[in-house]
Amino acid sequence: MPVQIKICQPLLHKITTVLSFVCFLSFGNTAGAATVSSLQNDDSECSFLLEGEIKAGDAEQLSKKFGIFYHQVNRTIFNSPVYVCLNSPGGSLLEGVDLAKVIIDLGLATRIPENSVCLSACAIAFMAGSFFHPEGDGGSSTVRTMHPTARLGFHAPSLTIPQGQYNEVSVEKAYNVALQAVAAVSDLRATNVIQEFAESIFITFLRTPSSTFTYIDTVGAATRLGVKISPVPVFDGKLGAAVSNLCENAVSRYSDIDIEKDWGRIQNKADFLANNLNVDGSEIVYDDGFFIASEIVYNGGFYEEGNVSCHIKQYNISKGIDYDFRVSFPYGGGTFPGYQNVFGSSATYPPTTLISELPIASKSQMMTKVKLTDTIPNKRSSLSCGVAGRASKIVNVQKFTNLRRQAGLNGQVISQVPLGATVSVVNPGNFLRYDRCAATCNGTNQTAIKQCIDNNDVWIEVDYNGRRGFLSRKFLE
Repeated sequence: MPVQIKICQPLLHKITTVLSFVCFLSFGNTAGAATVSSLQNDDSECSFLLEGEIKAGDAEQLSKKFGIFYHQVNRTIFNSPVYVCLNSPGGSLLEGVDLAKVIIDLGLATRIPENSVCLSACAIAFMAGSFFHPEGDGGSSTVRTMHPTARLGFHAPSLTIPQGQYNEVSVEKAYNVALQAVAAVSDLRATNVIQEFAESIFITFLRTPSSTFTYIDTVGAATRLGVKISPVPVFDGKLGAAVSNLCENAVSRYSDIDIEKDWGRIQNKADFLANNLNVDGSEIVYDDGFFIASEIVYNGGFYEEGNVSCHIKQYNISKGIDYDFRVSFPYGGGTFPGYQNVFGSSATYPPTTLISELPIASKSQMMTKVKLTDTIPNKRSSLSCGVAGRASKIVNVQKFTNLRRQAGLNGQVISQVPLGATVSVVNPGNFLRYDRCAATCNGTNQTAIKQCIDNNDVWIEVDYNGRRGFLSRKFLE
């Protein structure tokens, strides 16, 4: 069946009542082209619905129908994303590429609604979802979401050869068409037409036979693609875990690192998180008023030797829009594009969580936002420069920390100790420290002690796999 596109324009700021509740009606005569039909406003989450098999000519029809509609109204009125819903088993991959270009040109966000699928060519079109804010800096934001009951799947293009025409010419023609499709998708990524198409998942797309699908079925995989699962409430597990999950998922997205396979090991630093959270209430000024943003700083644990902090800002401006969390890593891992720093509540779950097992939030839950600052424990365990126990665990690092022959960051590296590993403390309670921390380590000022530890000014002698050396107190629990 051809693609069927239903357009329903819900009420948007400054649009007349007629345009808000009445949709445009048009029928294309091209075989396999998109059919545009009208319907009354049904309180849908999307303004447009595209469903059915994607065939040649659909992108052209979309460009004409949608383009005419959008150019008839003032684009600056759209101060929030306008969504096109997708429900398609796929079809022509080359046409899917053209659909992606149309969606980008129109600045449409994409969504896979409840109990819908978006496979093959549809998945490529879905990846084009974006939003151009009229008061922004001229750039676009990645905006693509899917319902927890929806399915998103990729696979490589197939060789389509007509029945009974299995000759050299037909096979070569089909092969060339498949290569053109792969090249077209690669070009979308290379020219950044599609933002945030993670290389690891793109390679998986190429390696997945056309007879099957690679489904984006976990929170980690979806986050790496810049896809938010919605409506989903904020993770309500162990205190502080929502913050830890968000920071780890952000690392995965920014650096295209598959952290799911190592999640059990990475989780070992989650307990350390509760003692390393700072909260700072900041006032953010916008042209249309003042809004309060709370900032959470997770001190250390990321990039290099775990010296880089994770900063989360949560703005108190959303009303039913899953658009709250901005994550950054100042001074670490390079400068990340602005369109990558917005995360939804689904990213507060462990990356290994199956999308199909995420809880579905009610409208009232989405309207009542949970503040991440509320998940931070009020009580923090007492810190000391020494380690009292005979054994200690490596925490607060991304992958490993260095065991050094001498205390200090200038000490010779003699081994690497991975996150979660257990080391033997040579003299429990004893430590080496820089002179500037002498008085602090003998005192009780928790803030000052923490500062010395965070600055790598305190070192502990340990034994790991028969090697004796020194580790920064910062990385020992």
